[in-house]
Amino acid sequence: MRSPLLRTLLHAVRAEVPGAERDFWNRIEAGGTPLVEADPAGDPAYRLVTFLWRDDPARPATDVLTLLHTVTDKDRHAGDLTPHLMERLPGTDVWALSHRLRSDHRASYQFYVGHGPRRETLRTDREAWLRVLAEAVPDPLDGAPRLPARDGR
Repeated sequence: MRSPLLRTLLHAVRAEVPGAERDFWNRIEAGGTPLVEADPAGDPAYRLVTFLWRDDPARPATDVLTLLHTVTDKDRHAGDLTPHLMERLPGTDVWALSHRLRSDHRASYQFYVGHGPRRETLRTDREAWLRVLAEAVPDPLDGAPRLPARDGR
């Protein structure tokens, strides 16, 4: 985990601190996502941007992909989506993926929640990619105002 906040959560969960995960999600819900932290290298032109997904206990994910416009697209065209697989924090319902991005980077993003074999989630052929795009969902914790789509929704 590159995010200092996630490392803190992981240590608290391992130490069995009561309410650590609940407190984490309360903090995230209050501040919104993605989580934006200082660049680990100390460069003010960059930020560590961490995308978070809360697993649904009724239908746990097998994998979660972060679809970050232009960033994920390049890797999909190169045939490798693995850099966009989120990691599940052991013992929690937290999925996370951090990217080091320029501080002025602006892009839309969504999540694809996989419920099958990883090889299916990572397929990059056109048919599979269209399925991923059709099933991708917006970040429910993103506090930014939503812009309407072309059809007005």
